Amino acid sequence: MKFVAHAFTHRRALFVLLALCLVAGVLAAFTSARSIYPRVAFPRIAVIVERGEQPVRGMMIAVTRPIEQSVSAVPGLMRVRSKTVRGASEFSLDFRPTADMRDALSMVRARVTQAGLPPDVAVTIEQQTPAVFPVLSFNVMPGANSADDPVARARLAEWAATHLEPRIARLPDTFMVTVQSGDRREYVFQADPVALAQAGVDILAITDAIAAANRVEAVGRSSAEGLQYQLLVDGQITAPEQILELAVRREGRVPARLAELGQLIETTAERTMIVTGGGREGVVVSVFLRDGGRVTQLSQDVARIIDEARAIVPEGGEIVPVYDQAQLVNESIAGVRDAIAIGTALSILVIALFLGNWRITVVAGLAIPISVLLTLAMFPLLGESLNLMSLGGLAVAIGLIIDDAIVVVENVARRAQAMPDGASAREVFGAVAHGTGEVLGAIVGSSLTTVVVFLPLVLLEGVVGQFFQSLSLALGMSILASMAVSLVYTPLMLLIPGLTPKTGVTPRRWMVRIQDTYAAFAARTLRHPWLTGVSLLTIVLLGVAGLHGIQTGFLPEMDEGGFVLDYALPVGSSLDETDATCRRLEAILLDTPEIAALSRRTGAELGFFATEQFTGDMLVGLKPRDERERDVFETLTGLRERIAREVPQAEVEFIQVMQDTIADLAGNPSPIEIKLLGGEYSLLQSAADDVETAIARIPGIVDVKNHVSFGSPELSWKPDPLRAASVGLTTDEIAAQTSAQLLGDVATRIQQQDRFIDVRVRYPDRWRVDGSVEGLGPTVLMRSQAADGQTSFVPLSSVAHFER
Repeated sequence: MKFVAHAFTHRRALFVLLALCLVAGVLAAFTSARSIYPRVAFPRIAVIVERGEQPVRGMMIAVTRPIEQSVSAVPGLMRVRSKTVRGASEFSLDFRPTADMRDALSMVRARVTQAGLPPDVAVTIEQQTPAVFPVLSFNVMPGANSADDPVARARLAEWAATHLEPRIARLPDTFMVTVQSGDRREYVFQADPVALAQAGVDILAITDAIAAANRVEAVGRSSAEGLQYQLLVDGQITAPEQILELAVRREGRVPARLAELGQLIETTAERTMIVTGGGREGVVVSVFLRDGGRVTQLSQDVARIIDEARAIVPEGGEIVPVYDQAQLVNESIAGVRDAIAIGTALSILVIALFLGNWRITVVAGLAIPISVLLTLAMFPLLGESLNLMSLGGLAVAIGLIIDDAIVVVENVARRAQAMPDGASAREVFGAVAHGTGEVLGAIVGSSLTTVVVFLPLVLLEGVVGQFFQSLSLALGMSILASMAVSLVYTPLMLLIPGLTPKTGVTPRRWMVRIQDTYAAFAARTLRHPWLTGVSLLTIVLLGVAGLHGIQTGFLPEMDEGGFVLDYALPVGSSLDETDATCRRLEAILLDTPEIAALSRRTGAELGFFATEQFTGDMLVGLKPRDERERDVFETLTGLRERIAREVPQAEVEFIQVMQDTIADLAGNPSPIEIKLLGGEYSLLQSAADDVETAIARIPGIVDVKNHVSFGSPELSWKPDPLRAASVGLTTDEIAAQTSAQLLGDVATRIQQQDRFIDVRVRYPDRWRVDGSVEGLGPTVLMRSQAADGQTSFVPLSSVAHFER
């Protein structure tokens, strides 16, 4: 009674405090970070090292092994896993859950810097967080007139990078924006080998001449008329036509103009990846959410930018949305909102039915929204966001929230009904105070017991612990808030004139009948305790039996409205062959009525990986649930069967976006991995095939992937040391000249509007490859140096022999 009296004395201050907290809760509901996942810090760092077209053996020696040895000394490191492919190495560094990842990231970067890597490598090092995976994706598709023009598609990618990317990147909730396209515009100076031979100039000299001319150097200062001028030597190339006016010096001869040695064309770089949208080549724009950002607000802002940009897409292009994670978040928030509304309505209905008093019904019903708002008010203070786990905690807590208030109002109502009609205000106050005091211990004990039950979830470590901490915090705060509301504000509201419980109410006959029936049943049960024990044992055994065969998993199965299709062709498949197979996969997907849009990457992936040209993924967006007959699981089952039947050469894996992200962040792309270790790779290959066959027979197992690799196919020229030396060539010079002629060298970059365009020097296609593997040898000309100082050109086949 003293507790309620003390609260009643300070009721004005308490209600002011409640009003402030409710305002804070409303503000938090609109301003708190919103995302799919809680703020998760995965103890994993990914390192990607790229080095052009370096073969696997060269990458292993120059990159993979030095980095593995260097990072092994980083404190807290548990495991290093590496993957080496042609031109790239990928490292996954797993740390202890207790490791300070900021310090770990700094130390990894320092150790990689000290690994002694070649100077021509590109290194990217990032901690794996949900921020490195996109939450929004859309396609920018070329118009019908430019769909088959690679240069036009490259210009479209430049437009997306200069117009869409900066606007989206400036949004407050954006972490990063990427623009992916298989076409990259460049200017190519195609050197005529005949003209070079006649002029006595090699292709490397052309590259050096262009690079040396396109320079701007500050050479001094000059003061005049009160101004200080900076003196420059400005040879900057501002228009591609200026390249043809450059000249190559020739010893003892007149310089040769580049216009006499070849031609300049605008084209696209040799493709190492292909990006499509809806089965047509285009541009894919992916948007990433910053840590603590609001995905729903980001979705609205990006949608506004897209709507404004639709009318100005070059050459009649269009923008097609593919995936929007905000839809799932909005559905989750709407689900919690509906749960609160339905829970409140049902609670009010039950209270009104059993207590028959609208005043008490209103007071008890108010406990739900008040408790929820008080919980939301605590989110910013604890750094919590509105995510699937915290929203799930709120939804679970709805039934517990109303329970405390019902206990208080029911006990108060029972005491008030027992009082004579017309009782004084003091007597009503006593009924409220005594009724609350009688259940005070029970409410505090039951609430704290529930909180203690979920307390171990807060103490869990690792990724699982970070997920369940969000759920347990939301649930625990909700219960504590409901306890405070039921013990403090519910009695105070019952003392407000107009909301006080009725006195002198005669119990209803049907309620008396229910109470009598229950009392008789309880008495009979107490007289036969063995029957109660047998019943409880039977229930326990049934519960244990029900555990057999029950499904388990980290996240609940839900229809996310989209999925990722990972695919791989046999190792070494060409980009064109992979593209042809992927177009068959796209045709199957687009023929599926549940699919609304898709984007495809070949030679690249959504996440942070080193990807070869025969692998990639497709991001598929489904139609809204009410517009399709099948859910995502039925759709995936149908696709899996059809692709296995119609495209058997493709190894595919289906996984929903959230599950794919979690698996990639944790470093385990597949739920179950089996590793075979041994000294003989041929025996491991045979054993892996047997394991794959055995696992595929297990019911419920799908998407079994065998990672046996027989190596990438290679074609080699083996220099003949004696013959090469006789014409003044070394292995290094042969490699440099061959690379310059086949791949071409990027000599410089010229600025056009807001973009830098590469200028490449190489031979025309007809001089580089004649279409057959055997023809690769004699089609390349080497500039040699004779003993008398004279230069000449010899075919590569005269100084090296060709091997497959």
